[in-house]
Amino acid sequence: MSGRPAFDSIALADRAETVRELIAGSDAAHTQSIEKAMEAGRLLVAAKGDCKHGEWLPFLKRAGVPERKAQRLMQIAESNLKSDTVTDLGIGGALRFLQLRERAVRHLEGARDDQAGGRFGVEQLEGAIQTMEAMIELFPEEQRERSSP
Repeated sequence: MSGRPAFDSIALADRAETVRELIAGSDAAHTQSIEKAMEAGRLLVAAKGDCKHGEWLPFLKRAGVPERKAQRLMQIAESNLKSDTVTDLGIGGALRFLQLRERAVRHLEGARDDQAGGRFGVEQLEGAIQTMEAMIELFPEEQRERSSP
């Protein structure tokens, strides 16, 4: 016995398998889409480094990439986020994650500076914790449950 629930109707069992296959295909396409976007971002970073003054915008036009989209893809490429993370969050969510990560780092650096100046830095630490909680909330609930101890 395979551990799958038995159905009274063969049609219902067939429909369940079709749904399973469609979702697996959709998930694979989403993952592939993110991986391609991340590769495009890496290539854009390299191309920008190779462009001479005044060549970047014509390069983007030839590539058919709006400047803002190029900036977003390059930011993801330079972030060192794993493709699984970007897949889970999507491009927009990954960019939001990066913003929050920068904010958390600023809070932690502020707390460190407060401590070096003889202050305790509670407000900065609280800000860092709140920001990290917001970062966690970006991930799907089922993934947060898997990752918790």
